[in-house]
Amino acid sequence: MQRLQQMLHRMLGGTRPSLENEAWKRNMLREASEHDKQLKTPLSALKVAGIDSETTGFSPEHGDEIISLAAARWSGGTADEPFHSYVSIQADIPHMVSKLTGITLEHLHQAPSLEKVIPEFFNYIGSSVLLGYFVGHDIKFINYFLWKKHRTRITHRVLDLYGIMPLLDSNLEHANFDEACQHYGVVNSGRHTALGDALAVIDLWNHIVRDLEHQEIVTLEHLYQKLAKNRNTNKT
Repeated sequence: MQRLQQMLHRMLGGTRPSLENEAWKRNMLREASEHDKQLKTPLSALKVAGIDSETTGFSPEHGDEIISLAAARWSGGTADEPFHSYVSIQADIPHMVSKLTGITLEHLHQAPSLEKVIPEFFNYIGSSVLLGYFVGHDIKFINYFLWKKHRTRITHRVLDLYGIMPLLDSNLEHANFDEACQHYGVVNSGRHTALGDALAVIDLWNHIVRDLEHQEIVTLEHLYQKLAKNRNTNKT
């Protein structure tokens, strides 16, 4: 806890005190204390946040940037109003990205910088377990920014639904997001938008939790054990 407090001091040091920064600090401290409790919490009651981002490419280290960031919280069958923000960038948006996401520079013209969006994002997700599909992409971009600006990284628990699908059906071992949604009848009318995909992740999670419970996987600890066993089985 002391180490996290020192980290937060470095992250927020030199900035003007604000309610936003204070809330971010409190939420990150609370997140660190939640880890042990999360393991024993029933999956159906676990506080989670589906996250997604749209980016200009795949490599933040080569200058690609986040242009849209979203999260949707869920706990105990109740969904909260989601978070979404476009993010201003200095470069152009590649044509293929605009065609896929529908995002143009006009959407970003008056959007806040990532420096301003990230504290709002963390205030929103609080201590939630983060969910996504191929979520490593989103985490990589967020961590790149956090490390570059604050010399820290995300400390939240993160679950990639892609890795959970084979536990439910062996035919879904390499299922992409669209195939997983189709399997459960999840309609994603906002596909390839950060907000639409974050909402679809939460919808998918609802179905996954029910199927996991049928296998007597009822807590996060049970799920980790099952995932580890599945990985070891695949290695042999």
